[in-house]
Amino acid sequence: MGAPGGYNGEYGEERRNRGARPATAVTIRWESAQPVLDATKEKLPAEFNGHYVIAVAGLPLEWGLERVGRGNRSRQDENIRLSDLIERLRAGATLGAKGKDPEGAGIVRRAPNDEAWLFGFSRDLLPLTRADKDIEFALNSGPMAVKAKFDPAQMMYHGQLAL
Repeated sequence: MGAPGGYNGEYGEERRNRGARPATAVTIRWESAQPVLDATKEKLPAEFNGHYVIAVAGLPLEWGLERVGRGNRSRQDENIRLSDLIERLRAGATLGAKGKDPEGAGIVRRAPNDEAWLFGFSRDLLPLTRADKDIEFALNSGPMAVKAKFDPAQMMYHGQLAL
């Protein structure tokens, strides 16, 4: 299961056929949290302003995450394929809290370092506070489902809720 709070959790659950591949380690991190931004010294792309940003690293290649440009496909074919993948990931991602309807991701992009996927959720559509319980990110797309739970009470930084 996900980490018992904090800024990142690891959880991999494969829906597999009998005797299939072993579970995959996937890391889920609250990327827009100020301590994460301070530690990485990286800025999020401007399009994520006004969004909670969740990073997901370690998604398996069978999700169709091979890098653009491999194989004998044309660049146009690769762009269409990447666009379809981004739409599948966007449609399968939610962020919610106990007692609140989950919201879908409004933005999905590859991280600038190309090591993770970034999922943006509107802060206006899902206002979260320290009093919220069981904040959960879920991604159900392709042959695998992953999720992580976050506890806002454990996400305080310099007296502020760091989301």
